[in-house]
Amino acid sequence: YPLCALAVSDERPVSTQSTWASRGMEYPDVDNIIQLEAPKTTEHFIHRAGRSARMGKKGKSILFILEHEEEFINMLRDDKVDITDITECSADFLYFPWTASSFTEKIRQLIPTDRALLEKGPMAFVSFVRSYREHIFSSVFRLSKINLGHLATSYALIYRPKFKERFIVVNEEDFTAPSVVPDLQSIKFKNKTRQKQREANIKKSENRPKVEIKPTVEKKKHFVKRIKMSRRKRERLQEWKEFDMLGKELKGFRKKNLKEKRKK
Repeated sequence: YPLCALAVSDERPVSTQSTWASRGMEYPDVDNIIQLEAPKTTEHFIHRAGRSARMGKKGKSILFILEHEEEFINMLRDDKVDITDITECSADFLYFPWTASSFTEKIRQLIPTDRALLEKGPMAFVSFVRSYREHIFSSVFRLSKINLGHLATSYALIYRPKFKERFIVVNEEDFTAPSVVPDLQSIKFKNKTRQKQREANIKKSENRPKVEIKPTVEKKKHFVKRIKMSRRKRERLQEWKEFDMLGKELKGFRKKNLKEKRKK
C-alpha cells in the first residue's frame, strides 16, 4: 500500500510506496519508477518496473545498487531482463535540488516537532537491516559489506539504535550525530490522542511500586569424589554390594516367617 504521496508540483507528482504496491494495483500515466533498494527476487524487479509503461505507453525504471551488489544485475540479465548502465542513458530526470547532507539536516529539524518522526526513523532502520540480512541471495547481499553507521546517518537518526542481535553493531565512529541533540523525553506527538496516551502511560509507570531485585545466591554444588580403583577392586566391591542386598532380603524373609509362626 502507498506509504505516503508527495506532490512536488502540479505537473509531476511523486508517490512513495512499499513493495506491496508492485502487484495488483493500477496506476495510470506513471513515467518513472525509481527503486531505492534491490528487490528480493528478479520477479519482484519485473513487477516493480511494470508499474510504468502501461498500455503501450513509454516509461523508465532505475535501480540503485551498491558496488558489492552488481552480481544481482547479472542475475537479471540471465533472466533475459534488458538493463543498461546509468552511464549510457540519459539521467536528466534524476536531478535533485538538495544534497544528501542537507536533506538529512532538514529531516532532523522536523523531528523535534513530532515524536512520531522520532520513533519511525529507528523502526525503519532496524526493519531494513533485518530484511537485508535475511535476503534470499545472501551471497550477494551481505550485511557485513554495509557501513551501518553511514546508513543510520542517511536515515537522519538522532541516536544509534541497538539490536537484539548482539553481532549487529552501529559503530560510533561511522555515525554522524546532529550538532545539537534535543531532549528526547520532551518531544511530543502532534496527534493529541497519542500524546494523551503517552502521558497516561508515563503516570502509570511513575505510580507503580518499585520492584526490588534481590541478588540471587548461587547454591553450592556438591561433587561426589570418585576414587580411582582397579578393575579387580571394582568387581569385588560390586560383589559385596550384591551380598549385602541378599542379606537384607534374607532378613526381611525371616521376619515374615516369624510373624506368621506367632499368628499360628
